[in-house]
Amino acid sequence: MNLEIFHLNEKPMEAGNPKFYGQWLIFLKGEKLMIVDVPRKKYYRASQYWFLKLLFDELEFPYKEAKING
Repeated sequence: MNLEIFHLNEKPMEAGNPKFYGQWLIFLKGEKLMIVDVPRKKYYRASQYWFLKLLFDELEFPYKEAKING
């Protein structure tokens, strides 16, 4: 999966500005979630929680608190 994010309020509007532009390639290698940070030419092993937090934060989805019955 390719995920590209643009923050249009950030200046300068250049791919080299990490506050403006982000691009990640996300894939599985075996059972491991791998993330390639394309502009910075780095790769990481990531948790599903990190990936979902990135996705929810960038799409501005609200978090729901879990309720414990008891």
